[in-house]
Amino acid sequence: MGERTTQTPLYYLPGGKCADGTKNRDIICDERGWTAKNGDTSAMDGAGDQANCDEFAFNSTYNGGGMPKAEDGLNPVGSGSQCVQTYAKKADDGTVHLYDIDGHVPTWKEICGRSAISGKHNQGSMAGFGGFAKNMRLMDRDPYWRETNMRGDCQDKDGGFKCTMSINR
Repeated sequence: MGERTTQTPLYYLPGGKCADGTKNRDIICDERGWTAKNGDTSAMDGAGDQANCDEFAFNSTYNGGGMPKAEDGLNPVGSGSQCVQTYAKKADDGTVHLYDIDGHVPTWKEICGRSAISGKHNQGSMAGFGGFAKNMRLMDRDPYWRETNMRGDCQDKDGGFKCTMSINR
């Protein structure tokens, strides 16, 4: 989703809010305490960092699972429990990996995702998006592409999954 190669753009939703004022994020990260329950302190980035619920598709898109069909939502779900669910954990070598939450092994047919990750990483990863939207003069429902210059190869492994990220060359 959001990739030019699959011709599935993301569609801009200013402010990420539904008509009733709720946000996509409120649906995907809906379970009270979900992030605290599933977050791993090893993945936090220094003092003061706290686990955050990171959702995909992004909050500010019509592609987000929390956007109702009645408001032109493209992938509506009733709860984040219908999404791929992962948590971040730091490995012994200092790298951070995503792990499936016990009992929630992805089928890779899910249309959304949520992960308990570092709040600093979550906020930092999309920090430039507001400037991008302004500079590109994105308007409500404008299509745009997500380009990370990376790809992921995910395989079932030992009752879970393992994804290897690679830089596109």
